[in-house]
Amino acid sequence: MPSFIKMAKWHRLVPQVCSKLKQLQYKPSPGISSEMNQLEYRIRRKALKHLAMLSKISNQLDKHKIRFIVLKGSALSQLIYNDSAQRQSNDIDILIDRRDVEKVESILIENLNFSQGVPFSGATARQKEFIDSVRKDRGYFHQQDRIILEVHWGFTAVEHPINRSFHDLWQSTIKAELQLNQTFHTLPMNLLWLYQCQHGAESGWYRLRWINDIAMLLIYYPPDWDSLLEQASEFGTRRSLIEGVTLAASVYNLPLPSQIEEQGKAVQIGNEIEEARLFLTRMQLPSPMESARRSFRHAPKTKAMRNLLKNILIQPGDFERIRLPNGLFFLYYLIRPFSLLARRTKSQRPRGTATP
Repeated sequence: MPSFIKMAKWHRLVPQVCSKLKQLQYKPSPGISSEMNQLEYRIRRKALKHLAMLSKISNQLDKHKIRFIVLKGSALSQLIYNDSAQRQSNDIDILIDRRDVEKVESILIENLNFSQGVPFSGATARQKEFIDSVRKDRGYFHQQDRIILEVHWGFTAVEHPINRSFHDLWQSTIKAELQLNQTFHTLPMNLLWLYQCQHGAESGWYRLRWINDIAMLLIYYPPDWDSLLEQASEFGTRRSLIEGVTLAASVYNLPLPSQIEEQGKAVQIGNEIEEARLFLTRMQLPSPMESARRSFRHAPKTKAMRNLLKNILIQPGDFERIRLPNGLFFLYYLIRPFSLLARRTKSQRPRGTATP
């Protein structure tokens, strides 16, 4: 059985566990208590570093009149936990207008010393175009501060009704006041409900933190369920909303809203709930097949199929291993079978076996 500390770390709930232990006045063994306190200290220290970097990013983007929305992370932590360092987060996520992606990338690299992560540094224009078409974000890394930044232009990689225009999203944002006297734009409560449920459902709920977020929203920010369900239907997230709320109520023994219970019977989500519980206890990432199945459940099927085929026909990892100019991009389709065979052979080779 996984250790208590390993479970808290995997599910990214160390600050919440520490707070609950203090609230209950329960003292675990000295070794566990000491390690948990050290972990919480490092997590809170990282959260403060994230806030400081967010401030720098904000200053730079403001100078260039580029708007952005903070997703998850510090803003979500402040909204639902009333503490911008309470929710454990390994990266910073911001959402921008897709038309500003190249401009933002230049600012991050030239003015803030970020390096490219995904797409990799040196990717051609055609390679970037392909990678962007199967993703919803670009990734960057700040070497000195050890900070990962994801710059999103959508909520899902698959073309989906929840991916609204940035203009419409910006018009509906609310302001979150964080520590260090900082204020950032973030998602309004109804859209936050839909986004958190969609994100968790597509991912497979393999971290308890996501379910904990939904439970906190259930307790402290119950919505007008009829209105939220209507909006979820418009945004293509009704199934994920029902799944997320049902799962949170089940795991945390909370009352299930009657509207959600009624809708749950209609869409028959029992298998998804059992699958999510399995992911929670298994404590490992879903397999590619499990992820694909989840994508088909929670996205328009034709769009999900298109995204899946693109990922099958070309592996972006080949771009870095085999550098081809834009004019020869079509050759990656021919390289793919050999790339798959090489990776399969390598994965089956016993450890310690030398490469010929």
